[in-house]
Amino acid sequence: MADAFTAHVIPTNGIRLHARIAGRGPLLVLVHGWPELSYSWRHQIGPLAKAGYRVCAIDVRGYGQSDQPQPVEAYAMTQHMADIIGVIDHLGEETAVLIGHDWGGPIVWNTALAHPDRIRAVAGLSVPYFRRAALPPLALWNRLYTDKDRFFYQVYFQNEGVAGAAFEADPRAALAKIYFALSGDAAKAGGVWPALGVNEPLLDHLPLPEPFPDWMSEDELQTFAETFAQTGFRGPFNRYRNIDTDYHALPDYGVKAISQPSAFIAGALDPVRTFVPGRDAYESAGELLGDLRELTIIEGAGHWTSKKGHSRLHLPFWLSLEDCSQPIRDSFSHPVMIALIPMDRVEFRGRCTLVSIKKQMASRRTHGLNFRRQLKRFRSTTQPLRRKVPVRIIGQRTQRRWRDKAQSRLYRSFPNLTLHHNI
Repeated sequence: MADAFTAHVIPTNGIRLHARIAGRGPLLVLVHGWPELSYSWRHQIGPLAKAGYRVCAIDVRGYGQSDQPQPVEAYAMTQHMADIIGVIDHLGEETAVLIGHDWGGPIVWNTALAHPDRIRAVAGLSVPYFRRAALPPLALWNRLYTDKDRFFYQVYFQNEGVAGAAFEADPRAALAKIYFALSGDAAKAGGVWPALGVNEPLLDHLPLPEPFPDWMSEDELQTFAETFAQTGFRGPFNRYRNIDTDYHALPDYGVKAISQPSAFIAGALDPVRTFVPGRDAYESAGELLGDLRELTIIEGAGHWTSKKGHSRLHLPFWLSLEDCSQPIRDSFSHPVMIALIPMDRVEFRGRCTLVSIKKQMASRRTHGLNFRRQLKRFRSTTQPLRRKVPVRIIGQRTQRRWRDKAQSRLYRSFPNLTLHHNI
């Protein structure tokens, strides 16, 4: 599955982004975080493409084989948002579904908020769409950490050349330390994210696991290390150096709700959850998501919810969030499979109304379809209309027999309908 893609160079917003693209169907754009690559989605690209989507995993600007502009301001959130819209345009699509992890989360949340006509659904991993703080980020982190002589990594990353030199001295060791320190394994072992004083060198206080745990192979780790050895870390750190700029440039972020179908998933042991001392950031993760379809906190998982594993992909109504059912050894074994299914459309004249027939598939024990109650509810809410009305029904490609069963029951109940597949 990891090799089921073709490499593309996409011109967008005055730069070129490298992308891994696979499949045919509705466009699904995957946006990685720090310090990762499009390669981070290698276990998801194949299954999602096979399920019927055109999957595009990008190297965010500053990473991998994408362009790496030098100015700090080139990594403002508005630039990342324009990059995403340019990708959608270049691929000839009007709309897309966005899924982002870590910094990819704020990128996709912001893009969905600013372009509701272009983004038809959005999902974030690890970083929720949270309410706007009363203070700009650096002022907040200084109050919570720096003023109390406590280390916070986003403050540490502000000084150009300091963190970059430390990470670039030995990219493999730096990445191995970060990947392990934020994993579920580290948290279950008592946590290794250190309590440091202001400006203490972070990497000097993180353990280097040797050998690295088997949820990431040495070859995979080496792929990340070799790429960052070539590109450096300036672009990735420049994203953090724009957090106050973003705060002032995007006043609606964390104020207005996101109206599109949305989802949020994260690991229960993710350090992001407790960035603000004494507060669980995930308690209000769905507060500003107007059409939240799924909120999943994975027990035992850390920050890297999409790293490892192969998954069969279920496609329940509209948005599916499903982690691997295989045995779980660590947080990297939770490849959260997210997909937006292309809705089938039912059109007919007469007494009709919009209706959504949902099929909940929380486990393999719930694969049966219960349409009787849904059809009864449909009939009880009908109203006379003089135009064609779209009616969403389940369109599960991986188990076509269930969809056929659904269609046959609808045809019996509403013989004057016309069904259009794969819209």
